[in-house]
Amino acid sequence: MLGKSFNLARRHFSSDVLKRTHLFSYHKDVLKGKMVPFAGYEMPVLYPEGIIKEHLFCRESVGLFDVSHMG
Repeated sequence: MLGKSFNLARRHFSSDVLKRTHLFSYHKDVLKGKMVPFAGYEMPVLYPEGIIKEHLFCRESVGLFDVSHMG
């Protein structure tokens, strides 16, 4: 469950056209991420290889957080 703040963000920014970050195509087409509406953007929330694989990769290598949707 994503919680109350997620539902508020979805309601506040609901529109027919969602914005996309510069990394959208990479998340969707290359990494095959599950995209969901969040704060007016299409954002990835889950990848086929799972959260454990993502966590271990960040611990052993490096992680990148795309902040372009934060204004």
